[in-house]
Amino acid sequence: MGKKSSHLLLDRWEYQCTLSCHDQGCVLKVTDHRRDLGPTAFKLFKVEDHNTLEAARQEFLTLRRLRHPYLARVGEFGVLPGAFVLEEAGLPAADLERLAPFLATEENQDECSLAYITFEHVEGMNLREAFVSIFPDTPGEERNGKPTQNQWRTFLEALAKICVGLEYVHSRGLIHYDLKPENLLLSPGSRGGGGNGAPGSFEVKLIDFGLCELETTPIGTRARGTVPFVAPEIIEQAHADRRSDLFSLGASIAWSICGKSPFPGDNPTEWLEAAREGRTEDLRDRFPEIPEKLAKLIDRLLATDPGDRPESSRELIKTFEEIGDFTLPGNLDFSTHRIPITGWERELNLVRDELEQLHRDDSTTSIALFETNPGQFTGAFLEEIETMVLTEQFEYVEGVCHRPCGNAYSPFREIIGKLSESFELGSPGWESLSEVISLFTEEVELTAEKTLHEGGEESARVHLIGRLTELFLELGRQRPLVICLRDLQRASKMSLILLQSIARNLSILRQQEEDGGEKDRPGPSKLLLLGTWSNEASEPGDDTRETVNDRIETLAEKEYSRRLRLRNLTLERVRDWVAERAPHLRVPVGLLQKLYDRSEGLPRLLDEYLRRMDGRLFNSEDGLGRAAAEAAGPSANLLSDLPMNLEGAILEREDLLLTRDRSLLELLASAGKISLPAETLRIAELKLRDLSEDAPEEKTVDNDTARIEFERRLRMLESEGFVALRHGTRGLEIQWSCGPASRLLYKRCGQTSLQQYHEVLYEVLSSEFNLHSVTASVPEHLAYHASRAGFSNRFLKQAVDAARRLTSFYDYPGAADLYEGVLEKLSGPDAGELIENSEETATNGRPLLWSVNWNLVDLYRKMKLLPQALDKLTVLLSLLQDNAGAIEAGQVYRGMGEIYQERNDGTNAAHFLEKSIQELKTSSEQASGKRQTKAAARTLCRELCRSLLSLGLFLLERGDLDLAREKLQECHTQVGDQEGMDGLLSEANLILAQIHNRRSDLERGLALNREALEFAEQAGDRHGVTKAIRAICETHLAGVKYITHMPP
Repeated sequence: MGKKSSHLLLDRWEYQCTLSCHDQGCVLKVTDHRRDLGPTAFKLFKVEDHNTLEAARQEFLTLRRLRHPYLARVGEFGVLPGAFVLEEAGLPAADLERLAPFLATEENQDECSLAYITFEHVEGMNLREAFVSIFPDTPGEERNGKPTQNQWRTFLEALAKICVGLEYVHSRGLIHYDLKPENLLLSPGSRGGGGNGAPGSFEVKLIDFGLCELETTPIGTRARGTVPFVAPEIIEQAHADRRSDLFSLGASIAWSICGKSPFPGDNPTEWLEAAREGRTEDLRDRFPEIPEKLAKLIDRLLATDPGDRPESSRELIKTFEEIGDFTLPGNLDFSTHRIPITGWERELNLVRDELEQLHRDDSTTSIALFETNPGQFTGAFLEEIETMVLTEQFEYVEGVCHRPCGNAYSPFREIIGKLSESFELGSPGWESLSEVISLFTEEVELTAEKTLHEGGEESARVHLIGRLTELFLELGRQRPLVICLRDLQRASKMSLILLQSIARNLSILRQQEEDGGEKDRPGPSKLLLLGTWSNEASEPGDDTRETVNDRIETLAEKEYSRRLRLRNLTLERVRDWVAERAPHLRVPVGLLQKLYDRSEGLPRLLDEYLRRMDGRLFNSEDGLGRAAAEAAGPSANLLSDLPMNLEGAILEREDLLLTRDRSLLELLASAGKISLPAETLRIAELKLRDLSEDAPEEKTVDNDTARIEFERRLRMLESEGFVALRHGTRGLEIQWSCGPASRLLYKRCGQTSLQQYHEVLYEVLSSEFNLHSVTASVPEHLAYHASRAGFSNRFLKQAVDAARRLTSFYDYPGAADLYEGVLEKLSGPDAGELIENSEETATNGRPLLWSVNWNLVDLYRKMKLLPQALDKLTVLLSLLQDNAGAIEAGQVYRGMGEIYQERNDGTNAAHFLEKSIQELKTSSEQASGKRQTKAAARTLCRELCRSLLSLGLFLLERGDLDLAREKLQECHTQVGDQEGMDGLLSEANLILAQIHNRRSDLERGLALNREALEFAEQAGDRHGVTKAIRAICETHLAGVKYITHMPP
């Protein structure tokens, strides 16, 4: 939980300082206590009427869809009731004084509301400061020598990156309108600049999109831009386009080089007049060493007539590369265009309608399920939903289902972890749900000592589901909330059961609210559930997919569910999609038809084809890839060698990656279908490099610089469609964006490489988990990697730990799969050595092979898979051949007898229960002649009594009351005065009471039930107490019925 502060806005944003202020708006630097995202720019502006508010909301929606590494990321939109919120936050007097122009109101004017938009706060130099850092001798001063080619290359690379970001903005049909040195921020990169201490590279960010609008929006009379950087056509309120931004960029570059306006004059009025007339200062007079081509380019940018300027930022990038003799790494210039929403309008409108209905408390939908496929941009679709949700003032949180399966509730654990701070789940207000919250926010397990419910197995599972359902319903009451579960096709059975429980109870509560009812009933829960699942093909050996899909289908058919499918694009929609995705490409109609036929309307495959047509393959290591593709142009001939499927298209581009990036993707593919924290993957790559004999030496850099460079590489891989990035509970997470391509890449890796990948992942996950992991399924993942890495003993330990964890969460199928994996490993050629060296033993010192088989018996019985349970008991008997008369033999025979009883095989049930008693009595007789500890004697007695109880219950159900009574009385005799047997005596008395009740001896039956209650209380057995109380009530009820029906 974040610390409290006296300078807190809305109990969330902690004020740091004021970055800028004027009468209509201000920008504050704050930190967010709900999300650990670093410093945030908090932009405030006045909202005087509904139209102004809607304009602000639309501005946010426009900006929120801009996602590019060279643009400051937009966060959230909201409204404050008034400027008094700033005053009530207790800001320092000096800061309030600086904010005075913004806080002031006109006389007789009501205080207006304030809208806010949050942005990523960027620390860095502006363009002028960056130029001075590269060229320490500023114009007008004596220099120690001519600027070097490396210095110009550094500056020109930064300008090219700025153009990358600007081209992205323009490709979205937007104009920035306020480019100036202060809105172009640069931070030194990892490459040094030489002996003078100057930076050798920069990372860039374009900021302040407050004036940004669509190119089609009329200029009107609204003030735009800053003199002298604003283009003449904007001042004259003529039509503006992307070339207006290029004018501003040219003026910014000239100002940065010269330190003053590029137009003659001493004030803004004179500068404007000079700009209209096309009069500029000669840059060579101020900085004679400026490259001639750069000076000519700036002159073109500052042309009065937009037609005389360069057409686009693309042209500038090529010129900067030519002057500086460099090529931007990868293909950054157009790689991160936003994915068009074309084809998703219906689904997005549905979500918007549901949010509006939730605000009105008349929603009838609890969950919307979106069926997708690997050919869809599901991540981009959910980003659009997230934008919409945040705009509507809802909280949005995601959880991802993983495979190999995590613990039964892994996506919900991730969600609770994300919400724990923003909802202050550790505060006293959540005390009634603290047990279930701690279970999902701490590294704890359900054990005999720590359990959520004192009851039978099924009762405890139902209770946990109920408590979790209650938690999520309450979260929706506290704050409007949208919860999204991604990749439901990888969900465990328990996760789907919980999801359906929440959805069903939401529906019930809303129906009750509609019908009216008690006044003290909790308010409605403003909660909407979303889920995505893919119909991707099953993997070999994946026999759970059909069952999972069946469960999802069942949920989708409920009356409180809405099911939608992200469909492939039609031919008409392909035309629209291409026009928005690659507006600079003029694709002929005939070629569009061929693209549609080839891609079948799959957006991802269509995107792969557009990349080739646009010539933006990664540069191959010989640097020839892009030029050749660009020369070809978008002709129909390009289709002849296009891959026929998505996986092939992605892997074809993967072959062109640099070696280290290919290895990174292979490492990620080896992680399986999970999201890895970026920091975990970075550390794994470092360890992998240490193992590689031919890895090139790299310059040592500090951790912060290394993290920045690694994240840049991840962003590049994301922009090229290989991976998907998302923010998890512990930072940036990465996952392959196309599952089938990931599997194909994994299969292409050599066995030696794969073993190294899994070895590294095991070491990193086992050592770094507490710092970086976002899933609760560590033992499962560690077992997977240990097995693939050939770490047999480590696999045994992790698999057993994982199985125990899953069992404690009632995920019996998952636990059984892990135990079966252990048995398979123990049956291999090195089984003897493994068993001898294994550290894993059961609770009573039993060997691993015994304990695993016994645990499987228990699991299969709970799952009602009785034949499988009998098979394991047969295996256990074979392990006991040399130990006749042992306690374990009695346990095995009792298990077999109870299973045959469940299968209504009375003959075998009686046989094996009698045999169990016989074995245990033999063991007792053998032990009587030896010195035996009290604990050992008590254990033997307990097992014998359990077999007697099982046989007594069987005889009762068969109707042999006398023999049943004899066995139960023998149980009392065996216990005698031994301590710690009260629980068993309670069970014996409850069965004896049933015998007497059947004989209409209700008085004796009632007395036995009361004795059972006393025994259960002495044992501290809450479940036994509940059973005894219920039996007492049933006996009383039976007595009432008996008296009622007695003849007069």
